[in-house]
Amino acid sequence: TEPVISEIIPNPASTTATIKFAVPSTQLVTIELIDQLGNMVSTLSNSVFEGNIINNIDVTLNSSIASGLYSIRLTASGNSIVKTIAIVK
Repeated sequence: TEPVISEIIPNPASTTATIKFAVPSTQLVTIELIDQLGNMVSTLSNSVFEGNIINNIDVTLNSSIASGLYSIRLTASGNSIVKTIAIVK
C-alpha cells in the first residue's frame, strides 16, 4: 500500500501547517516542499513514523518562502505522493 496525505491544515497557510498522513508500516518518511518549477525548497521532515495510523506533523514555513502554490511531496519506501499547498505571506 502507498502513503496517503489525508489533510494539510490550514490551506492556504502562512507561517505553520499541520500535515496529516498515513504510511502502511513503520518506516522512514521524507516530506519536502516543492516549488512550481519542481525545485525542492525545504525538507520539512526526514524521520521514522509509525504505520497504520494517522500521523500529524507540524511544520514551520520559514519567512524566506514566498507566497505562491507549492507541492508537499511525501516519500516512503520509494513511493511518493504529492498534494498542493498555497502559501500566503
